[in-house]
Amino acid sequence: DVLAEIARLSGQGGQAARFLGAADGIFGRLETTRVWKHDVDAYRETVDVLQGALGTSDFERLSGEGRALTVDEAIAESRAFVAVDVSAASSAADPEPPPGHPLSAREVDVLTLMADGLSNAEIADRLFLSLRTVTSHVTKILGKLDLTSRTAAVAFAIRQGIV
Repeated sequence: DVLAEIARLSGQGGQAARFLGAADGIFGRLETTRVWKHDVDAYRETVDVLQGALGTSDFERLSGEGRALTVDEAIAESRAFVAVDVSAASSAADPEPPPGHPLSAREVDVLTLMADGLSNAEIADRLFLSLRTVTSHVTKILGKLDLTSRTAAVAFAIRQGIV
């Protein structure tokens, strides 16, 4: 879902639809679903935006192609997408580092673990913090970045080179 959001925000709606489809296919094969409400909400929002941009027919076709990918194929496609994105970023004419961000070092730690797919409880265990403290950090991260979902925060962090 994170790569789908990054692709969408990069203007690559077709690739975003394939990534969403691949995630759906993997969830289906694992007989699980998106667990956290914010993940489901972010997913639905991304689907709505992509269907509006691509049209329902093209979205369904592309997400269906993604659903049909094996896990290995989905990983290969993801790696290729990230490699192109990193290559483009490293060859950009502007060699300046990404602009500063308002996050504290601890918030960056939390965001990094969010990017690794950890839940708040897992982050709390990893950083030896209380669940309430981690929840507070996540809330502050979203507020400081003016974002509404963990997925958007992770996408921002990846685009900005924070994680």
